Amino acid sequence: MCEQMATPLHATTLVPDLFRAATSRGITSPDWTANARPTGRQLEPDDYTTLLRDRATGTIFTSGTGEITVAGPPGATITAWTGPALVQHRSTGDPQTIAYPPRNDEHAPTGAAVFTRRGDLAATGWMAAYHHIDAEPGP
Repeated sequence: MCEQMATPLHATTLVPDLFRAATSRGITSPDWTANARPTGRQLEPDDYTTLLRDRATGTIFTSGTGEITVAGPPGATITAWTGPALVQHRSTGDPQTIAYPPRNDEHAPTGAAVFTRRGDLAATGWMAAYHHIDAEPGP
């Protein structure tokens, strides 16, 4: 998120400042509820609005028996897995019910993830841990 707000031209110099500013305010994931645009971003207001619209923020997962219902942003890729087997679908923006791949092992974990074209994600299962960071306070 910081890289996209800084733009490639300014990423090297602005990303560390944007990251420190976010983590000092307790923001440790790309999702936040604040309406104010962060100071230091290089995106124009319309581009910032587009960036937020293209995020996986607000993705909803509802687990069922052998399936999961996912409501993610339009155009995102929905991936559901059982162990190493996976299926993929394109999100329409409406809730979609997706059957998990068949189990070959009764202990194989299941889960789902939504990936946006900007590289954002929301996930369940083991992959959910990659949605935020545990920021260490700096010196």
